[in-house]
Amino acid sequence: MNLPKKSGFIFFILLSTVTCAIANDNGVTMKNVENFKAEFSRELISGISKEKVESYLSELNLEHSYVDSEKKYYAIVRKVGWSRIIFESNLLIRIHLDTSYRVEKIEYELEYNGL
Repeated sequence: MNLPKKSGFIFFILLSTVTCAIANDNGVTMKNVENFKAEFSRELISGISKEKVESYLSELNLEHSYVDSEKKYYAIVRKVGWSRIIFESNLLIRIHLDTSYRVEKIEYELEYNGL
């Protein structure tokens, strides 16, 4: 099937539109992920209570869960990468609590998933 040369350009426009449409809701991208992590760490400094962690994660509308046996929150910021059609980059967040259920440390990890 011979398609006119314009079809490649039209495909590119459609692909760009889809790529932009599936960006995450909170505006975190690879360009500003370090700023997001810094602000996140400033809000949840060591010693902050479990209740405040839960409230902050909900305020940001992040997918998250808490595992009591590990005293750890797991949260994810989806689709922070650029090529969201070819691969998806997610920011994984682990918030460790101490024995009194207060923030002990926060770990961040970029995860890449391809097609």
